Parts: sequence; C-alpha cells; structure tokens
Amino acid sequence: MTGEKQERKSFAIRRKLIRPPSDVSVQESQRVQLQCVIFGRPEPSIEWFKDGISIQNNPDYKTTFDNGLCTLTIDETVTADSAEFLCRAINDAGIAESAARLIVTEPTPPGQPPLFTQQLNNGTATEGHPFQYRCTVTGTPTPELFWYKNDTCIDTSPDYKISHDPATGEASLSFEQVFLEDQARYRCRASNVCGSDETGAELSVE
Repeated sequence: MTGEKQERKSFAIRRKLIRPPSDVSVQESQRVQLQCVIFGRPEPSIEWFKDGISIQNNPDYKTTFDNGLCTLTIDETVTADSAEFLCRAINDAGIAESAARLIVTEPTPPGQPPLFTQQLNNGTATEGHPFQYRCTVTGTPTPELFWYKNDTCIDTSPDYKISHDPATGEASLSFEQVFLEDQARYRCRASNVCGSDETGAELSVE
C-alpha cells in the first residue's frame, strides 16, 4: 500500500519549464535554434507550434528532446519563418507551454560608396542667359548631394535650382540668369555611409 502511494506521488509530479526559449532575430538563410529546458515525471511528450499550428511533422523544422533539453532547429531560415514558436509539454500531471518569437530579416545589401559616372564639365555662359550643370552619381545607400560655389555651400541659396533624381542618379544645378559674379568653380559632393566622391568644373561668364 505504501509503495502504491509513493508511485502515485511520483506520477503526479507536474512538468516544469525550467528555462523558456528566448526571442531570436536572424538574417535570412542563417541557421537558428530555439531551446528550452524541461523537467517532469513521467517524462512529458513535447510538441512545437508555429503561430498555433503544429510543426511536428514538418520537414522544414527539426525537433529533439534529450535529457530535458528541447530544441527546435531551422537549418536555413527564410522570412516566412518569422512567427511565434510555442513549446508544449504534456504528461499525466498536466500541460505547460512557453513561446518565443523568431524574426527573420532580409540581408542588407552591400553598400557602395558614391561614384560620379558623369562628371561636371567646364562651361561658358552668356550674361543674362540661363545655364545648367549636370552630373550623374551612383551609390548604395542613395548618396546625399551638396553643391558648392568655390568653398561655399549653396544648397539653400535662392539663386540656384538644385535637383536630384535618386532613381537615375541624375543631378543638376540650374541658373535662371547668369551674372558676372557667378563666374567661379562649382563642385558637387556626394556622400553616404560608405564614402564620398566629388566632381567640379569652372564657369566662365561672357
């Protein structure tokens, strides 16, 4: 009788989740593992769920349970793997579960420093007439452009019209009317987190 009571007591020990899985963020194609530590008598059965759907027989996910360690492995992640993963343990004493969120992001494309593929050319303008400088720049991420007259930044000057099309990389500096005092050296400087590049040209006014 005593032995029978002891057996029932052991049988009724509730499963405990000693260490829950942790949230994880990885880039696409990386290998990832979600793990949690379990204790329970009798040994619980383990099942993993992705956003509430069992993945027990899904070949994209490998699950193991060894000496109390539950592991979910994804050998090569894709963005579709972003979800809440839940580990559920069941024995005759009850049910316990814990969840972790996996976030899979697309790899950041490699950056490229700015490069002027079309340079500014020296120009001659007639006083009182319009004039325009053109150039083309590439770079990833899209470079920020700065225009200078000699060594003075003119980005906010009302005397010029500045444009930049990030889709094509084409940029321009336009004069509605050119005056003698506009004769100078003009530069366009492009900058992003990967570096910078510059092109310049002289403007003569007749």
